[in-house]
This record gives sequence, structure tokens and C-alpha cells, in this order.
Amino acid sequence: MTPLRPSLTAVLLAGLLIAPNAGAQPDEPQADMLIENDVLVTTRAGFEIAVNVYRPNKTGQFPVILSMGPYGKDDLPAEYGGLFDSGQIIVSEYAAFETPDPEYWVHYDYVVIAADSAGSGNSGGDHELFGPIEMEAFYDVIEWAGVQPWSNGNVGLNGESYFGVSQWFVAALKPPHLKAIVPGEALIDVYRDAARHGGIPSDFTIAWMTYRIRPALAPGAQLRRDLAAALDEHPLIDDYWSSMVPDLSAIDVPAYVIASWPDHGLHTRGTLIGYEQIGSENKWLEIHGRKKWEYYYSRDSLERQRRFFDQYLKDNDRGMASVPAVRYERRNAFYDGEIRFADDWPLPGTEAHSLFLTPDGGLADESLPDAAALRYDAEDASAQLRFSHRFTADTEITGTANLRVWVEAAGADDMDLYVGLSKLDRDGNEVFMAGYNDVEDGHVASGWLRVSHRELDTDRSTELHPFLHHRRVLPLTPSERVEVQIEILPSSTMFRAGESLVLRLQGTELPGAGGITHINGVNAGDHIVHVGGAMPSRLILPVIPQ
Repeated sequence: MTPLRPSLTAVLLAGLLIAPNAGAQPDEPQADMLIENDVLVTTRAGFEIAVNVYRPNKTGQFPVILSMGPYGKDDLPAEYGGLFDSGQIIVSEYAAFETPDPEYWVHYDYVVIAADSAGSGNSGGDHELFGPIEMEAFYDVIEWAGVQPWSNGNVGLNGESYFGVSQWFVAALKPPHLKAIVPGEALIDVYRDAARHGGIPSDFTIAWMTYRIRPALAPGAQLRRDLAAALDEHPLIDDYWSSMVPDLSAIDVPAYVIASWPDHGLHTRGTLIGYEQIGSENKWLEIHGRKKWEYYYSRDSLERQRRFFDQYLKDNDRGMASVPAVRYERRNAFYDGEIRFADDWPLPGTEAHSLFLTPDGGLADESLPDAAALRYDAEDASAQLRFSHRFTADTEITGTANLRVWVEAAGADDMDLYVGLSKLDRDGNEVFMAGYNDVEDGHVASGWLRVSHRELDTDRSTELHPFLHHRRVLPLTPSERVEVQIEILPSSTMFRAGESLVLRLQGTELPGAGGITHINGVNAGDHIVHVGGAMPSRLILPVIPQ
């Protein structure tokens, strides 16, 4: 453990890690900090968790903001160079990846604690992603922080991605000193949100385990869950995957949930469902259309996070009771949108509006009486079906969409379908959006389906939001035509009169998905899409009345 030492304000301000295109620094000087590195917290299991503590250099008791994860609390932004290619980001040298920046929070009289998960960094124990070993240790660190002499007894959790997901799990355990959470970009279902999109295996878990999890393993720690290996070992949802879904209904602390429209294929879906299903009486949802790391560290976002924590960790009335439950950005284009407010999510008053696929590539208000079969080469990245609809009035589309489409495989017993929604301006040019991670030429929304995984959970599905079982494989037989429902992940876009919506469908990943890659081993021959007549394929959109 290193000795207590105050930070040097002048040195810190001169040495802030700034992206090449970063904006101005905050006007006020940052507070001096007392820093303790690698403080060891003993858990109920007997091993120790290593934490860094950053606290105000003054006497008193302060609320605590805590994050815990497996990436290494000492791996600072300079070691995550890609972070600074993701927008205008300013953080101090103490801000670990996707976690609160101590320089900001200590300035406002908070204690910040960054902890290494069990079996990672300098912590003891074995590494069990989202499992009891990790979450019981997280609980113990929360309770330790709540009784320290510099703590006022109120602990809040904050962080993005893994540091958001872990909040769902530990909050459901109800540690007594946990008083509020700010989960950002926090998926809830590792199988559906990250590992297999619509049943199609994603490369994400392989890369994540290789470049994020394994390098941060503590010496001698056993890796008890390998999500990359699980892609093959557990191809369907079973007890393995079900054990990594938090009990959201058990969460009752105040929550300020931060989601983004662009992060399809990882965080968008789960973060929004998490907000819907948590049992907290006091909860808020903020959804943006920007680059996620830039947004999380932006001054605007920090001020809203601090208002929430002031209310519930300092017992200062910051007027949260008057803050609308939902704040969202309705996008026009890349970094162009309006902030809107609502009382709940999904947005009250949402109307399910069907547009029917036509043989000539249209999306019509009514299905045509005559049937037609359209086809494309399932293995040709340049081959796709495209359907468009030009709006005659301003139309807001916000929420999850559903593509109900009749399909047939010629030459295979399965199909991997890749779907995208795009926006065109009045001249027919594509209007790009912020996309997955830091993409600037993303489309509006993505959807995926492996047709053998088409079985619906009818109890959980709605007209706009299909929910798949993923409990068994249903291969296609020759010439079999089946209607499938493809979940097109939540988005929010304004289409002005004269602008168009385009639906794209093909057998390989669409460029607008933002570099997401999948393991495609089932496509062969032609995919056939049936429209009209007895097979009225249609796109069901969440339309918000104006």
C-alpha cells in the first residue's frame, strides 16, 4: 500500500490526457486528493480485493462512488489509446477505463473507489464473470466502504459496460450501504445481447476474452467462466447462460440508467430492458445518440449524474422528483438531434404501424393481393434486398421494430439473416448516424436472426418486440416456407416529409452495423423472401404520434 499523498493541482492540470481534438478544460481547478493505492479489503471468502481510494484532502465524511471490474483499476486511459479516437474526451490521469474520473468527483466532495474484481489485477480469489465469487466480493467491498471513517455511509455505483452490468447483479443482492446506482451501457443477457445475436454467434466474446479479460487475470487465478469457449460448448440458452441474467426485479435502490442508440449488438437492448424491469421506485433513463465514451465523460452528462448522486448520497434535494423519467435524443443525423422527454419506456402512446414489403422494393401501407418470391445469393456481400418508403408527413420512429418476413432457403437447412434500417434525405442520399463504439457512418438500426432459432417466447413477445426462446434448433426442410420475426434493436429517428426509410436484408453483415462481425457457418445457395398474397411480409415500426 502506498502512503497517503496529495495530488498536485498544477501538475495534474498540465498533464491531463486530452484527445487531439479535445475541447476546453473545466474552468474551476480540480480539488487536491488523498490517494491510497492497493488497499486490501478482506472478503467473506477470505481472499482480498485490491482497491484504489481517492478522497478529498480535508476532514469530514463523504459519500462514496465505487466501481469494480476485471480490466485493471491501474490501467489508465493512456493504455487505452482507442478511447481517445472516440471523440472529444477529457479525463485526468487517474481515470481508469469506463469508470468515474476521480478528479471530477473528488472536487465535489465525493470519495471515489476503483476496485479490481476477484481474480483480476491485484485482487485475490478466482475469476468468475458475473458469478457468485465476484458479486459476493463486490457486496463486501460496498459494505467495507460504507463504514470507513471518511465515509458518510452512503455508497453509489457508477461505470459503463462491464462496470454497468455488474451493478445489476450486486444491487439485486441488496447491500445495506448501497444507496444509488448509475449503470451505463449495461447489457442484461450475455447470450442475447452479446454472444449470439438472434442466435448467430458474434466474434465479440472471443475478442473480449482475448484482449480484455485474460490479460488482466491475477497471477494464479483460475478463470472459471470462458465466454469464448461457451459459444461452442453452450450453443443454446441453458443453465450456464441463465446464470448470467441478473434478478432485475430485486433491485430497489434509486437508479439513473444511461443508454445509447448506437451501441447495437452489445449494450442498447439490454440497458433499456434493464430500466424497464428493475424494481426501483425512483428510476430515470437517459438515452443518447452519440459516441458512448465521449458522452459518458462529457460535462453535461457528469452534471446530471452528480445531480442524481447529490440527491441520494448527500441527501441534498436537487429536485430529482421533478425530472422526467425518460430523457432521449431523437436523432436527425450524426450528432444532430433534439432532446425529448417522456414519462416511461417504451414511450407511452407508441403506435405499431405496418409497412408491407412489395415485389418492386417498396414498403406500402397495404399488402398486395398477389404473392411474389424475391431472392439473393446468401454468401454474396454485395447481394441484398432493399425496400423503401418515402414519408409524406413528419414521422418519429422511436423504439424496437419487428420485421415479420416469410423466408425459404434454397440449398441449405438454415439461414442467417442480417437486417438494417437506414435513412435517406430528400435527394436519396443516405443520412449517417453514430454507430457501434465510435463509428460515424452507421445506419439507423440493426437486427439479426438465425432462422433455426426462430421459436418465439409468446409470453414475452409483443407486436413490436419479438422475444426468442433459443432453447432448441428448428432446421428448415427443402422448400419449407416459414414466417420469422426479427427484432430490430431500439432506435430513435425523425423522418421529415420527403425523407425515406430503407430496409435492407442480406446474408452477410451490413456495413452500417459498424464493424460488428459474426461467425456465419450456415448460409449457402439463395435466400428467398416471399411477399404479398398469403405471405404478407411486413415491417412493424414504433411510431410516436406528433
